[in-house]
Amino acid sequence: MDVAVAPGASVCDDSSSSLVLAHANDVGRGWTRLDPGSHMRLYLLDLPEGLTTRILAIAVVAPEARFENVIEAAPPVVDSIEFQAP
Repeated sequence: MDVAVAPGASVCDDSSSSLVLAHANDVGRGWTRLDPGSHMRLYLLDLPEGLTTRILAIAVVAPEARFENVIEAAPPVVDSIEFQAP
C-alpha cells in the first residue's frame, strides 16, 4: 500500500505534515510526521498462527525524489524476515 500526504491535508492541528504511527524506539512515543513530498510504502504481513501478534506493519518512508530507489531496495529486506511460532 503506498501512502502520500494529499495537498492541503491536516490532522486536527496546525502542523504542515500528517501524523503516522512509527516504532517507539525510533521516534520517542510512537508517532512521527509524514512530511509533504514524502511517500510511504506500507507492508502488512499476516503472521503465522501461534504468535501473539497477528499482523506486522512495516513502513518505508522516503522523499518523493528518492522513493522509487528506496522502494526497489525494500523487498529483499522484507522477504528476508522469518517468523517462527513458539
